[in-house]
Amino acid sequence: MIVLSDNDVILKLAQCDLLQFLPEILQENQNDIFVSPTARYQLLPRNPEKAIKKCGNQGIYENIGKFLDTVRDIDAIQDEGLFNLLGEIPYIDVGEQQLLAACVENPAALFMTGDKRCLQAVMDNQTIIATVHTRLINSVVTYESALLLSVRLLGFDRIYQQLQSNPSPDSMLKLAMHSSQSEDVCGCFFSYTNHLYDYLAFKDRLPSRAV
Repeated sequence: MIVLSDNDVILKLAQCDLLQFLPEILQENQNDIFVSPTARYQLLPRNPEKAIKKCGNQGIYENIGKFLDTVRDIDAIQDEGLFNLLGEIPYIDVGEQQLLAACVENPAALFMTGDKRCLQAVMDNQTIIATVHTRLINSVVTYESALLLSVRLLGFDRIYQQLQSNPSPDSMLKLAMHSSQSEDVCGCFFSYTNHLYDYLAFKDRLPSRAV
């Protein structure tokens, strides 16, 4: 199995100091993680000061660079028709077009993304891109579900400490960190990805949808 990861989730996990654990979290080999060909350019601009500012600090900048040195770029998309069709759907950018089309062309792959708008766009347009919608069932790792999987692997106390050092928490993480209780924090993570539950991979390692 391979993992197709977008730029947003790479940055967010790096800011939580979780990139180094990603193969264990996903139970995959590092060499089986594929990213957009634009990942290095977008995540690490040539100007070091600009890149470090984007990442949050020097350590995150270096960790992203190490990660990108070990993963591979996705292959060229064969189905240009599907790629172009995805481009007509609002809230799906060109990088996500590539990753989603590649996911369809690799039936055993996981799709990892930090952009839930993209996933919601697929769900909202499933009659138009039915192949993509069907393919994503049980095959997606969101930023929030990755955090939940991390807690299961490394323990809540360790993850909570790492989250506290995040230099650029998003609104979801800021809300979750209002509490120091595992049930509250993990409940917040799950509430932000629950509406995409049908797409989520590793359901046996995640809370029940009824929670």
